[in-house]
Amino acid sequence: MSQRIIPIICLSILTACAGNSVKDSESIQQSAIQQAKSVNLDPQTVITESQNLQIEAQREDLYFFSPTYMKQAEDALEDAEDAIKSKKLPHEIIAHALTAQKLFKRGLENKPTVLKQLKATFDGIEMLREIETNKVLTSDFQDIQDDTKDLIILIEQGKTTEAINEQKDLLSDIAELEVKTLKKTYLSVVEHALDKAEDADAEDFAAKSFDKAQKTFDTFEKFIETSAKQRVLIKEKSKIAVHLAQHAENVAKAAQPLLKLNTETAEDHILFIESLMNRIATALNQGDILNLNLNSQSIAIAQTAETINKRANTQAQIASKPATWDAEKAELLKTIDELKKPQTPSPIDSVSMNKLETNEKVPQPNNTTEAEADTTLNPKPDTGLTAAPEDAKALTTNLATSTEPLAEKSTKETLSATEKADTPVVSDIVTETPNVQESETPSNSEIDESTPVKVVAETPSS
Repeated sequence: MSQRIIPIICLSILTACAGNSVKDSESIQQSAIQQAKSVNLDPQTVITESQNLQIEAQREDLYFFSPTYMKQAEDALEDAEDAIKSKKLPHEIIAHALTAQKLFKRGLENKPTVLKQLKATFDGIEMLREIETNKVLTSDFQDIQDDTKDLIILIEQGKTTEAINEQKDLLSDIAELEVKTLKKTYLSVVEHALDKAEDADAEDFAAKSFDKAQKTFDTFEKFIETSAKQRVLIKEKSKIAVHLAQHAENVAKAAQPLLKLNTETAEDHILFIESLMNRIATALNQGDILNLNLNSQSIAIAQTAETINKRANTQAQIASKPATWDAEKAELLKTIDELKKPQTPSPIDSVSMNKLETNEKVPQPNNTTEAEADTTLNPKPDTGLTAAPEDAKALTTNLATSTEPLAEKSTKETLSATEKADTPVVSDIVTETPNVQESETPSNSEIDESTPVKVVAETPSS
């Protein structure tokens, strides 16, 4: 029974997916059919899983990034839902639902490929959104979207190379639409201002001003065409062009009444101009300047404005200095407070201090005096004098092992040993200390072992 049903299922699925199919549409369908024959799943569970994938695909906007996969997947899911409502065989329901799952998954996998292969196009679309092409030229923007979707379909069909080649033409269309959008946004306002100047007969009554505004408009239009990426300059140039057009309009409106002036109205016109200048002079606390001609009045007002501006700048600089001094003063006070705080020695400083105190009490062997080193390395030869063996041995041991400065101890130890001994004690080390006189003694090279040498050490005078 199932063997006769399978061909019917295959025909149903293939018919549903006929038309504009993707490159692996047929293999996906066959795989789903074979899997439906071998699994023992609950049809409703499989449909629910397919619906969850549909939600994910919608969230990733596969309607745009994988339109063919999305449409075929939703068609297959709809067939599965219809089949379960019609209480068809489980294998047929599962086959439709599995087909939907596989198509949703392939669509999700296709999106990164589309983004990579058509990156330049998507960058261009994003740029058009930034300049609000989608609002300013909605229809043209939608055409770009549709052309992009056509390239995506080619990729879905496995025609990636063809899609990349056709992308070049689309990028040119995007560049043209960019210029068109900028003209619509920034050039149209200039056109509107020029139209108003024309309505005011600026070509006749303000010919110079209108001609300047018209040339600025033409130059601005070429600038947009050649420098579309210079957004800031385009905005600035648009503002300048609008102002020139408005100036031409205002000059034309002001010039026309002058043609009707007579002796009386001419004076009224001059007085009107003076009233305008006097309004500015009053605001600047300018004195009476009506005795001057119009040009001199304007100069006087300009000089007053310049003086006020300089004074304001100077006052601003003076006002800023106390704030700077206050900040510096606060910083100095903070530093003084830090210095007044008791300094807590760090553990490292404590260790260093302990070492220093130890060094002061017990000098290191390498700090011995030159005389001590010479005595240790080159002991004096026997001078012929005899000493008590025990006292002499003790003296030698004390001298060799003592850690106190020998310059301070040698004399004391020698005297102590001499007082204990019955015979004179040989002083093996001659140390230069205050109030100690050393007898003249030949050098080591001149002393013969058999020659007795007598060394006299005097105690310091009390």
